Amino acid sequence: MPQGRRHVFNAMLATVVFAALFGARSHQAVVDWLHAMPVEGWHLLGYWRRPPQYGAIRNLLIANCPDAFQRALSAWTQEVLRCHAVWKTDFQ
Repeated sequence: MPQGRRHVFNAMLATVVFAALFGARSHQAVVDWLHAMPVEGWHLLGYWRRPPQYGAIRNLLIANCPDAFQRALSAWTQEVLRCHAVWKTDFQ
């Protein structure tokens, strides 16, 4: 990773998405949600060391275009729903 980059981008985005789904509505709320979970939860999100602090989450969200983030999130949601529909028909 380049110098100054300690956290995997996908893990940080997953953190923001899941924290928002659990009601986080600010940068600090995202960090609080993340740091309240056990270490095993950090590993499931993709962190192998300590998870990011406030500044890293804030910088991530400021650096990324909100419209692009919304498009990516919508595409991901549609894919999850499509996979769920396939799973329901194939395994039930």
